[in-house]
Amino acid sequence: MRIVIIADDIVKEGGTKQVIKHMRRALDDNDHQLYVEYVNSEKYFPRYLPTKWKDLFRVFYLRRISNVDDFSQFDLVITLQPDSHCISHRNHIVYFQHHVKQYYDLFWQSFREKKRLKKKIVFLLLTAIARIADKIYLTPNLKKSYVIVNSQTVGKGLKGIIEFRILALLILAVVITQQ
Repeated sequence: MRIVIIADDIVKEGGTKQVIKHMRRALDDNDHQLYVEYVNSEKYFPRYLPTKWKDLFRVFYLRRISNVDDFSQFDLVITLQPDSHCISHRNHIVYFQHHVKQYYDLFWQSFREKKRLKKKIVFLLLTAIARIADKIYLTPNLKKSYVIVNSQTVGKGLKGIIEFRILALLILAVVITQQ
């Protein structure tokens, strides 16, 4: 079986690097060809826009990522971070650690931290863009993928944020099905 683990960016240290290391160890045997790939945001972000505007143009950025067919040669795709979760694949596992938390479960705390009205307005705009982009590109993938979350808190938060009918959430090897 050809398996690819996809993360958003190459990270030197941190949780995603540890997750990749443990997944490689768990999946590394003679029956699997295992690859690790990273989404190069520069490849999908419009060249004429400064990259610091990535959040502002998230809808267009994720549209390009969701149309990627670079991974069709793999039997299984495991994605680890929000942007890579939008990649469509016939056999997709979404390892959902947490999402862009400042726009969801930490929204009010993040909003209150903004002292000036201008910063609050920009934050509200970015929140709206992130949520619209997720509704368009992330939610459809979650509906047709296997979703693994790393804690009950993240799983409950995901159920509250993303609308779906039936989705199995694997939480620390426990299956929870919402109907």
